[in-house]
Amino acid sequence: MKTKNLVPVAFVLLSLTLQAQNVKQATWFAALGGAIGNVYNSQLNVPLVQIGSSLTALEPTTGAVLWKSQFGSSLSKIEPIEGTPFSLVQESISSETLLLNLSDGKTINISKLIKGKIDSYYVIPESYDLVFYSKNPDFFLVVDLMAFAVRWNLKADFSNKPESTTAKLSKFGLLPSSPTKDVIVIMECPPISNRSGGLIFAGSGKLTNVDGTGKIIWQVDQPKKKKGGMIKTVDNQTELLVDENSDQFYILKSKNMMAVKTSDGSNAWPDFYEVKGNHIVDTGGGLMPLSIYHETAPGQGGGMFNKSKLNLVDATSGKAIWSAELELKGFVDKYRMLDDHTMAVVTFNETNSRFQIIDLAQGKFRFAEEIQLKGRVIDFLVGSDKILFATSKGLDLFEAATGKDLLAKMQKFDNDADILSVYRGAMAYNIDAKNRKVYRTDLTKGVSNEIIKNYKFQVNEPLSKYDVLENGNIFLASAHHMQVYSPAGELVKDVPFDYSGKGWDKYNKAMAVADKVTNTLDMAMSLAGSAVILGLGAMEGRSDEAKQDSYDLVAPELAIHQIAKNQKASDYYLSLRRMKKDISTPGSFFVRRNKEAKADYLSYVAKADGVILFDIPLAADSDDPEFTIDEATGFLYYAPRYNKSNVDWVFASDKEKSSRT
Repeated sequence: MKTKNLVPVAFVLLSLTLQAQNVKQATWFAALGGAIGNVYNSQLNVPLVQIGSSLTALEPTTGAVLWKSQFGSSLSKIEPIEGTPFSLVQESISSETLLLNLSDGKTINISKLIKGKIDSYYVIPESYDLVFYSKNPDFFLVVDLMAFAVRWNLKADFSNKPESTTAKLSKFGLLPSSPTKDVIVIMECPPISNRSGGLIFAGSGKLTNVDGTGKIIWQVDQPKKKKGGMIKTVDNQTELLVDENSDQFYILKSKNMMAVKTSDGSNAWPDFYEVKGNHIVDTGGGLMPLSIYHETAPGQGGGMFNKSKLNLVDATSGKAIWSAELELKGFVDKYRMLDDHTMAVVTFNETNSRFQIIDLAQGKFRFAEEIQLKGRVIDFLVGSDKILFATSKGLDLFEAATGKDLLAKMQKFDNDADILSVYRGAMAYNIDAKNRKVYRTDLTKGVSNEIIKNYKFQVNEPLSKYDVLENGNIFLASAHHMQVYSPAGELVKDVPFDYSGKGWDKYNKAMAVADKVTNTLDMAMSLAGSAVILGLGAMEGRSDEAKQDSYDLVAPELAIHQIAKNQKASDYYLSLRRMKKDISTPGSFFVRRNKEAKADYLSYVAKADGVILFDIPLAADSDDPEFTIDEATGFLYYAPRYNKSNVDWVFASDKEKSSRT
């Protein structure tokens, strides 16, 4: 039979957890009636399918249409707003930006509402508001994300002004101010919550407090010193910090910090505190200004010879609490508050990472010298007995009380070595991708040894996939060749996949991204598993850290963007996610050539023995297919564009085949 001129398109889901032989049968099939332009993942684990100028969301387990939204043209960009069930989408022809609700497909046209060109946007964790700022003309638009409705939308001079303010006189130049239309409140830094449903902005030499409707509560000059001062025409280091326990907030600028009363905008401290840092942390027992490492380009950041000076500041008086400052040998790269009123800090100086624990009550370091680590720290966990670090150069384990190195005999790596790490219980595996070696470390005994001396793939391809299986075997693979080694380092499987690679760059790139994400996710989960074995997990008296760790694993974006501190917003976001993460990956994808069949396949191959679990035919059934892999759910969403000369629809039923021919 011959196809008609118009060939419809189908969209299928392939469950990666069901093992089948030969051609993979779809878990579900959805005929969407048009040529599929793109397939996107989303933060809700819901696949988004673009057909022309429409976007369709599908239920990931059944393929049922959740919603379909029509736009003015095709979309040129979908930008997730992490920690929220919303994305920004941009139309290709009009270039208009819309806020898309991923749960129901409804949109708010930001470009038409806000005027001007969108400059930036910020999520306010405390109120779960989304603040947009535009220029020429300057506008503010605030969206209530819980209600998905515009809270207020005003020009940046806030023309709808009250007749008076409640600002009080201050000997530091804080004068009562009636806002005038010539004051444009630009954005020097992200706004903060005023803890009453409104926002506080810093800009144009002013501090402006507005209520939930955009009306000004008060507007005052930013605090000034008699000599010099905090105010600069251009200052990108401005920072505001909410005090969650009192009627005040903090402004950091020009190396000075001042507390300001939220109620009326007056100064809360008798004098400024001179800050040695660019970031403020509210420790619960005082304020800690930190010098945070910022990498502007590869190898260019805080500076090799920079040091950090620390002191704890009393939130009530603005005075230093400690009698003497502490000094770190670098800028702070990572920090974590611990439950026993201590702060764990990791510094970096472009060469290596160091670690220290600060006793905030006494103003003392726990260790006589900072602990030098193997490489730059990727993640770390602090327990009551031990501290575990995953670094770019392997693993570090120290005794928490003394800083004693519990892996003193562990191997050292070249400075430019590319080290990949996998953790399985009490065993840590470090893969030296540069020198093609694998090391295994018993974390309970501190014994480390080289188990694979020189792995090698066809045509000298680089390592792109890796894992340690439940039986201890090590899975290593390039894009088209896999090897499996025993725990002792003996080669037990060597399976190459013959493939020219021509014409399927899209698949190769997608596989590389999927494997990279899966490897990273697996590392985080396995590190946590090893931590439990080592006594580093959720222990008595460490409930806050345990809660934070659970967010890091289930929805790390909540912790990264500080939304985890808003319980209502966190629950709202998690309740909309269709599926939870599943890192069970019995196989890996390879694009291979079957010479006998003279066909190319996207094959899902068992990591343990190289057996092909299922095949997806490529050139035989489709032209320029669209697909995406959702590593969080273990599904592959696949949209072939079927050849007009081939009506053997691999994933369609007989009825569907006959109806399309």
